[in-house]
Amino acid sequence: MGSLEAKSTHPIGKAFLDYLKENKINTLNVENFEDISGLGIIGNIDKDEIIVGNAKILSKYEIKNTHLKDEKNLAENGNSIVYVVKNKEIIALIGVNDVIREHTKDIISSLKLLRNRNNYAYRR
Repeated sequence: MGSLEAKSTHPIGKAFLDYLKENKINTLNVENFEDISGLGIIGNIDKDEIIVGNAKILSKYEIKNTHLKDEKNLAENGNSIVYVVKNKEIIALIGVNDVIREHTKDIISSLKLLRNRNNYAYRR
């Protein structure tokens, strides 16, 4: 999965790639990589077809979703759901969520103040 995500431009892919680098995990050779906008990614690792994406990609590739209860539980906790499929079989379901950084609230307040100052200066 990480090897596929390493080729992705999606922010979730970047998070997986960062994890691989931090933990010194090597990626595997990926062939036939395809980024399917709004759904996920697909590629071959060795002789296996690997699909990583949301529930919509399961429909596109006619993969039976037997994990709806798990998906619901993860989603209720604010997670984005990522399915990992190997050769048309779901092998993992991952819940991914954003972590709000400590100073985010202060940064947003500062940006709002700056915007208000710019609007005031523009009106003069």
